[in-house]
Formats: sequence, structure tokens, C-alpha cells
Amino acid sequence: MLLAFRSSYHLSNTFVEYICDEVLDTPGRTVEMNLLGGDIFITDRAENIKAIQADQFTDFAKGQTPHDVFSSILGDSVFTTDGPLWKSSREQLEPHVSRVRPDDIPTAEKHIQKLLGLIKDSPERVDVYDMVDRFQLDLVSQVFLGESTNSLSANEQPFRKAMEELLTFNTNRLLFGAYRDLTRYIDNLIEKTLALPINNQADSKTQKEFNLVEDLVATHPNDRYFIRGQLMAVLMASKDPGAILTTWTIYHLARQPALYKRLQKEVEEQ
Repeated sequence: MLLAFRSSYHLSNTFVEYICDEVLDTPGRTVEMNLLGGDIFITDRAENIKAIQADQFTDFAKGQTPHDVFSSILGDSVFTTDGPLWKSSREQLEPHVSRVRPDDIPTAEKHIQKLLGLIKDSPERVDVYDMVDRFQLDLVSQVFLGESTNSLSANEQPFRKAMEELLTFNTNRLLFGAYRDLTRYIDNLIEKTLALPINNQADSKTQKEFNLVEDLVATHPNDRYFIRGQLMAVLMASKDPGAILTTWTIYHLARQPALYKRLQKEVEEQ
């Protein structure tokens, strides 16, 4: 039992480093591996990623295993389905992830100023990634769900904690408590939105101005499983990548003051 837990910990915390440092150090930087009885392809070659994610997307089906593993969390969303179901989910989400609503810019600015203020006013060194990760969750939750989790200003962060632990849940299938916390938050939000007279708000709010949860409730009012899956998929896809990219950008700008000043000048001149 102890060996199994050690192996799980080692896999969870060193797998990416192993892939980057050893597996991908091969001609073509693309490998095929057999992992737990299944074949997987691993690559960081730009043209291969473009083929998988865009040009030849339909040639690379996810298969049944991702659905079996993640459907309890992500439902029948873009991350767990293929074919018509995937296409339907993509069409539902695309307007919300590919456009900026009039309120999104001031919403982002409000959270950015809060983040910068906390970093500036901190009497001690701060973990930039932790701050940016909390900022990203606050921002995407307000944009897509209509209300912020306010993790930047809260001492207790149950929603964020549940999302972080959900990664361990996906790996080990053990952490049921965190999943309940997360789905309870989402379900309460869905119920709150269902109670709103969304269909009668045409005069004050157009369909294009709906946030994601309002749109899903308006189009699938009786399918809570579908709504929850779409919301979970968008939150998980938008939080970590954005936080990692922002933190990495800050890291490099801090190491290259000339580049930082050039960027600052370009922004101020806009």
C-alpha cells in the first residue's frame, strides 16, 4: 500500500519533468508510449500539435477511456466526448470563449488592480503564481459564472481548494470530498440562475450579453448534468493555463528590464 502511494506521488509530481527531460529528447520530439495498457502520443512539435488540435482534429478521437474517467466531473463536455456530442458542446461554448463582451474589460481591470495592489502592499515576498492563480479564478468565475469567487480577498478559499484537489482526484480517484465541495458550489449557482426570469430579460439583456451560465440555463433549463459539465470544463480550461502563462510572462519580464520598459512604453502610448 505504501509503495502504491509513493508511486502515485512520484508519478503525479515528476511525470511532466520525465517527459520533457527524457522522453521528448528524441529526433522529431514525438513519441508513442504504452501507458497502463493504452497507447498515447506525446509531442511538443508545433506542426504536430497544430495537426492534432486543428487541421486533423477529427482524426484523433479521445475514445471511451477519458469519458469513463472524467465524466463524473466534466460530464458530456468537449473534454470527454467525440463526434456530434463534441461538436454540439463546442458550438455552445465557442461564442463565450472567442469574444469579449462589453463588461469583460472593466471586469478584468477591476481584478487586475486588486492583484497589483496586493502584490505592491505586501510587507513580505509573495508567491506570484499563487496570487495570479487566485486572480485568474476570480476573473474567469465572474466572466463565465456571473459572480467572482473572491479568492484574492478571502482567507478561506473552498472553491479554489476544491479545484486544485480535483487534479489529484482525477489521478487517484480518491478525493471525493473536494468533488462534493465543487459540485455543490456549481449546483447552487445553477439553481440561483434557474430562478431568474432569464427568458423575460430580452429588453434589458441580449443573448450576446449573457454570461455562460445564463446561456446554458436558457438553452438547457432541464439538463443540470449538461450545464454542470460545460461549466466545469470551461473553468478547468481557463484557470490554470492563464495563470501559468501570466506567471511565466512576469518571470521573464522581471529578468529582462529592457524588454519590460519597452512593453511599458508601448502600453502607455496606446
